[in-house]
Amino acid sequence: MRQIYAIAKAELRVLFYSPIAWLIMIIFSFQAYSSFAGLVDALTSRQEVSGFIFDATKRLFTDRAAIYLVIQKNLFLYIPLLTMGLMSREYSSGSIKLLYSSPLAGAKIIFGKYLSIIVFALIMMGTIVPTLFFTMVKVEAADITFMLSGFLGLTLLFFAYAAIGLYMSTLSSYQVVVAMLTLGVLALFNNIGSIGQNYDTIRDITHWLSLEGRADKFLEGLITSADIIYFLVFIGVFISLSIIKLYSDKTSTNRERIIARYASVLIVASLVAYVSSIPKLTLYYDASQVKANTLTDNTRNILEKVEGKVKMTTYVNMADYNFFMGIPSTMNRDKDKFYDLKRFLPKLKMDYVYYYDEPLNNFDYVAGVTAPEDIARQICNSVEINFDKIYTPKEIKDIIDL
Repeated sequence: MRQIYAIAKAELRVLFYSPIAWLIMIIFSFQAYSSFAGLVDALTSRQEVSGFIFDATKRLFTDRAAIYLVIQKNLFLYIPLLTMGLMSREYSSGSIKLLYSSPLAGAKIIFGKYLSIIVFALIMMGTIVPTLFFTMVKVEAADITFMLSGFLGLTLLFFAYAAIGLYMSTLSSYQVVVAMLTLGVLALFNNIGSIGQNYDTIRDITHWLSLEGRADKFLEGLITSADIIYFLVFIGVFISLSIIKLYSDKTSTNRERIIARYASVLIVASLVAYVSSIPKLTLYYDASQVKANTLTDNTRNILEKVEGKVKMTTYVNMADYNFFMGIPSTMNRDKDKFYDLKRFLPKLKMDYVYYYDEPLNNFDYVAGVTAPEDIARQICNSVEINFDKIYTPKEIKDIIDL
């Protein structure tokens, strides 16, 4: 452990001697405090006019343009600059050879480097702690655990970004190249959730891999074991990949063995991720003061009486303007609306049935002039749904009277 601390200490010294690190911290603090000050001013003005305000804690931290959302939106821009030199500096200066010849294990080098960026992340996030104390003092009945939940989510997101940056820094000796690679990979993981949404298996995989919105439940005051394990798995994967890369550079390991190591890391991560996502095994903690993320006692009493599996079917009229709410590309977003329900009804299964008939909400439709079939066919083509597999008006009426 002493060797890990020594590496972390040396790396922190380099970071704090760097003007880039200080500039990032100043910009980070300025963006956070400017949004917070603007909201405080707006809420104060509203209070003077109306005499009261409600949900002040939420408005200051998680509503539109609030401090946590500003941090979440801009966080990935800072990481490439902070992590680009973690390992690439060692390669470019030649000091990596000294590390290879030292008794230090590759894992200790990686852990030391990662520990340094973790400490810096905590210091950087610590600059916004005064906003929490300000809210606790100035806001009546401030929701302290709600604020801490969001803080935890953003910190874990920071750690995950840092793990990606660390791995990217092992791939090149050029810091600019590393920074661009890190930015590209972060952009990929923030947008991967939109890839392959028309295919069931791919949709579930990319939705789980996506970093976008991963801290949202924390910001809403809901802490789940599945989300915490997600971040831990994500961090563990990239740290493991960094260690494997370091070992492969240090030793003359054949390609098959290196590939096997990479594959084993991904297989273990997939198994842990699968188990952690099982609804029955998920633990929840509603950190909000009024338990806004928890169903009422009456609703839970009703759900406790439900036996066996429950199926919720959404019927999507492909001739109606509201079709977009249930198509494959937005299916996960629609399922998330029922997250609080699935928490207490883990056996809930959601199904989607597509058909066409007279639309209730479509300005392009004129009864007796425009055919619902033609509208549905055009919409299906635009969203890549096989028109031949959706139900006709007669077929859907044989199934259910909508």
